[in-house]
Amino acid sequence: MQQSLIKNDFLPDFCNGQTVFNAVLLAESLALIITLVSKEITGSLFRDLLLISLFIQWIALFSVAMLCYLRPWLNSLPPLRAGIIAYLLLVGITLLCGELAMWVLWAVGSNPVLHPEWYRYFQLQNFALAVIIDGLALHYFLSRHQLKLSTAAEAKARMQVMQYRLRPYFLFNSMNIIASLTRSSPSKAEEATEDLADLFRLMLDEKKSLVPVNNEMTVASKYIKLEKMRFDQRLNDVWNTEHFPLHARMPVLMLQLLLEIAIRQSLEKTSGPVEITIDSRLDDGLMHLDVCSPQLQPVEKIENEEQEALGNIRDRLATHYENRATLSLETKNSAQCLSLAIPVYEGNE
Repeated sequence: MQQSLIKNDFLPDFCNGQTVFNAVLLAESLALIITLVSKEITGSLFRDLLLISLFIQWIALFSVAMLCYLRPWLNSLPPLRAGIIAYLLLVGITLLCGELAMWVLWAVGSNPVLHPEWYRYFQLQNFALAVIIDGLALHYFLSRHQLKLSTAAEAKARMQVMQYRLRPYFLFNSMNIIASLTRSSPSKAEEATEDLADLFRLMLDEKKSLVPVNNEMTVASKYIKLEKMRFDQRLNDVWNTEHFPLHARMPVLMLQLLLEIAIRQSLEKTSGPVEITIDSRLDDGLMHLDVCSPQLQPVEKIENEEQEALGNIRDRLATHYENRATLSLETKNSAQCLSLAIPVYEGNE
């Protein structure tokens, strides 16, 4: 689902390959039905189908081309007026193609005269079919387009709700870190407050659901710095994240949430030091981010709260990327890893 789906366009994109394919498929289905129910034309069912298919596909492709060309203008009109004009345009194209067919048959010598006696019946039949079929076809494409628009709008609204829930939760967690330092180390609490202010300045600057990976790295590194203060330097972080394109994007605060889950399921479960490694790599159009720790709990031991957080991440991934992104818990080099794979050049805002 792309950003163009969020725009309130009445007519779908008839220049799109999928739309053209659907139009051709509908036209061929109609040609098959007409061939089976109408009288023989050439004495051969296969030749009749070929002839009728050629004529109907001619109409379909011409209609799609005209709607593709006129779509910007039609979408600037009120929806009712745009729909009526598009419908009349389709009927007119059918009659025009019928007239052009007469000229072609006359030019190649199939018809001795330009307008034979059956011409009027031919055009009347074309008009009757166009009034019904064009109306149904236009209704199909409009309904399909409106469904995509409503689905995209619903997904965007759901994503905004998730995002608005995430930021207060992050603030609450960060304030707990500062509160825990206030008595034991006031200087560290002051430093943490400054880091938190910088952190929220970066977060509040972003109004979109997808942000540059570099921004996410900055937010995550400041979050790690706060957590180091809270756990009295028992946390060690190793970043191997130089291999990603600067323009790559990812869902906002997702890396921070993965780090939070890793910390809660490793550092809070032991009294010793913990090393968390953040790796990134590119592979076949996917950016892989791994948050790993030898002390990270296996999937069957992860608590319900973290399981719910992981489910939230998967929901966000599905909203942005449908089924093209994954989140898994894997074992790599004797460490448990939260492994995220997302398309580098895709994603719905």
